Amino acid sequence: MTEVHPSLSFRNLRDERDYPLLLELNRSSRQAEGAEYSGAEYSGAETSGAETSRPDSITLEAIAQTLANMDGLSAQQGVIVAAQAGEAIGYSRLGWYSSYVRPQWRGRGLAGALIAHSLQLLKTQGATEVELGVDAENESAAFRLYERLGYRTYSVDTWYRKRMVD
Repeated sequence: MTEVHPSLSFRNLRDERDYPLLLELNRSSRQAEGAEYSGAEYSGAETSGAETSRPDSITLEAIAQTLANMDGLSAQQGVIVAAQAGEAIGYSRLGWYSSYVRPQWRGRGLAGALIAHSLQLLKTQGATEVELGVDAENESAAFRLYERLGYRTYSVDTWYRKRMVD
């Protein structure tokens, strides 16, 4: 793994002017994953992942709606943008934790740096414990990354899904 360059910087979301950037980062990250995903997070759906969306179905309106409901955090407090030489290369969202990294920056330590930075922010805000969820069917480097950062399996949940057909 190539390490993240020392000139990596972090900043909070400025305001709605950053939403197109988040949209682009989100879509490029999800397209790199190569498969459809549960779209409830940014679709505005209240179906807990029952609908499936493609990366290009994520909209600015859906991002705005999601960021307006961040578990007591404002979007400016809860979204961290990572930049390298002035170019935004990824972001993470506190509260309902998620992170998105430009495909060309994957495997270089950025996700770990984003999580570590986010954990420090949460600690300064008084958090004494954090948790995250991972889809057990998503066999990816995420599991190893979380373990390397000190996370341990707390529980394994089973979710049921039924596709609604016409």
